[in-house]
Amino acid sequence: MTADRTRIGNVELMSLCDSFLEFPADRLFPNVPAAAWEPYKEFLAPGHTVRMQVACFVIRSKGETILVDTGIGLGRSRPSAASAGGFPRS
Repeated sequence: MTADRTRIGNVELMSLCDSFLEFPADRLFPNVPAAAWEPYKEFLAPGHTVRMQVACFVIRSKGETILVDTGIGLGRSRPSAASAGGFPRS
């Protein structure tokens, strides 16, 4: 699990990577022709898929810590999120 940190005044924000989701680009953007993706193919995963990070957040300020995790849910079958839900284990 990796973390990206940002500070705004006395508030520290951390984004914690829980997992990644991958979807075919044409499923997310059905009205975009395949040829339009060519200039951006280096940013796509194999098979012209778009990879998105699933994250939760930690907010720290004045000695308090708040965890914000909307959750992808454990125990559900999600082929596109096979590795999702690792936060509780970590």
